[in-house]
This record gives sequence, C-alpha cells and structure tokens, in this order.
Amino acid sequence: MKFICRLLIWSIFIKLYVCQQSSVQIQKIEADPPNPNVGEGLKIRCFLINVDPFAQYPTQVLWSIRRFSQDRDFRILAYGGSVRDTLSGRVSARKESEEVYEIVFRPVQESDSGVVRCELANTEAQVRLEQIINVLVPPSITYITADVQVRAGDPVTLECRAQGNPPPLLMWIRQGQEYPTSYSGVYTIDSVSRDDRGLYKCVAEQQTGQKQSAENYVNIFVDFDPTVICDQIIVEQVPNINA
Repeated sequence: MKFICRLLIWSIFIKLYVCQQSSVQIQKIEADPPNPNVGEGLKIRCFLINVDPFAQYPTQVLWSIRRFSQDRDFRILAYGGSVRDTLSGRVSARKESEEVYEIVFRPVQESDSGVVRCELANTEAQVRLEQIINVLVPPSITYITADVQVRAGDPVTLECRAQGNPPPLLMWIRQGQEYPTSYSGVYTIDSVSRDDRGLYKCVAEQQTGQKQSAENYVNIFVDFDPTVICDQIIVEQVPNINA
C-alpha cells in the first residue's frame, strides 16, 4: 500500500513538473543586424514567455548552429549562458534575464551563414525556433583576362570571374561608353578590328541596397596593316588655253 501511495505521489509530481515546464514557450528569436556584413558583430536573442523564476528546475536554453558550408547537422554552441563551442573564440553567450537569452558572434564570418537554433532543453515536447543567418560579403574579382594583343580579324574573348554574397552581377563596359557592352562574365568579339582596340572594364555589382561593386581592367591591342590615304588633286583644264 505504501508503495502504491509513493507511486501515485511521484506520478502527480512528474505531471506537475512536466505541466509547469511545458507551459514555457519561445515567443520569438531576433538577429541584430538581420543580414550582417562579414567582419561585423552579430547578436541573436531568444525571448521566452510563461517563465516561472521560482521553479524548482529552471528553464534552460540550448543554442546550436548548422552552417551551410561546413555542418551536416546542428552543433551545440551554448547551454544557457555557458558556451560549449566558441568557434575559435568568436562566440559568447549569456542569460540576460529569465525571459531573454543571447548569443553573440564577434566577428561573424562568411562560413557562419546557416541556421541558428534556440531550443528549450528541459521540456517534454520539442520547443524551438530557428533564425537563418545570411552573412553579406562584398564583391571581389577573382580572375580577369590579361591584356590581349591580336591581329585584326582574329576573335577575342574576355573573361571575368567574381565572388561575393549575394553573388554579384558581372558586366563589361568599354572605356568612353556610358552603358555596358555585355551583361555577362564573358565578352566575345568574333572578328576584332582596330576600332575595337582600347580599355575594357569588368564590373562586379551586388544588387542590394548598398550597391557595392568591384572592378578591374584589360586592354585590347590590335595589329593591323597600314593604309595609305592620298590627297585627291583636281586638275581643271581651261579650254583653248593655247589658242
């Protein structure tokens, strides 16, 4: 009989504990800034509701990350305010209050682009929210064709490659022209003439609010046969000049 009573008491206690813990919810998760530039600091905060500060078993928040370029699954970063993985000393965490937890990346790297998860660790059901991290990287030109010297009539291909996040738009602009000659990383002239010689600029531009861009140049030198231009001489004959 005593055993049954104890079992009933433990059953009631567990139900009360689970009910108490399950009432805690994650209200929202916020990133500041929402889309950080590489090298900046990034703060992510997790806001809880229905927290009982006097509960026997305090709520604990588990932070984890899955980076798009490196992680196949989520890796634990912090438990509450205790950091488990600093990502080479760049990550810190703290408990701001009973309702607010935060994790900070300082500085954020391009490889940090991925999903950060805030999860309640001691609840019956899985209670979690996730925040996508999109680290912005300014454009940079990684390759451009070296200066070209060709004969008139030969084909010419100029190539330009760039990187950045978001991926930049590539275009070619000829010196002296206002508008692009080509919206592509590759610009081809099937039969070059001496009129095509000159300086060409490759521009890598991100279509974002900041309009960041990078540029580099290549020269086309054209060998062509000389042409002879003679002045035209007009000779007029006066009639009966010898009469």
